Amino acid sequence: SNSLDRLLPDLARAREGVTPDLAVVRHVSHTLKSSSASLGAMALSARCADIETMARDGQTQGLSEQLDAMLQDIQQVRTALAALL
Repeated sequence: SNSLDRLLPDLARAREGVTPDLAVVRHVSHTLKSSSASLGAMALSARCADIETMARDGQTQGLSEQLDAMLQDIQQVRTALAALL
């Protein structure tokens, strides 16, 4: 969660401009892809993989919606993990 707490503000800043900072989006999604897979959050990991590919390919159409969905997925995973602790 500490890395998540660092990554989410980076992602928010990357989305501030008219054009998203795809390098940051790619880095954040890549990191979250691996972390979520290690936790067994495979749906989140798959969405992160899709976002990583979009960012790598420079595809911005639909990216904002995917990022919003990813943030919702993260919240669901956090809620599920909190219930286990």
